[in-house]
Amino acid sequence: MPAAPVSARQISASLALLGLTAAELATRSGLSEVDVAAAEMGAANEMQARLVRTAIEQAGIEFLNGGSPG
Repeated sequence: MPAAPVSARQISASLALLGLTAAELATRSGLSEVDVAAAEMGAANEMQARLVRTAIEQAGIEFLNGGSPG
């Protein structure tokens, strides 16, 4: 099953924890800076959010599912 998309808050928190800029996340995710900015505001489509999540996970962030498996 593919990973769930991330929320705008998770993206902002991940950038802060990793010390990345939106431009760096755009490069890592293969998206434009406009797409990453949209994701940070919660306006990304599902594919964009999944690409952002993958890039964040590859940078070292692990997302947990609130005590549930996954």
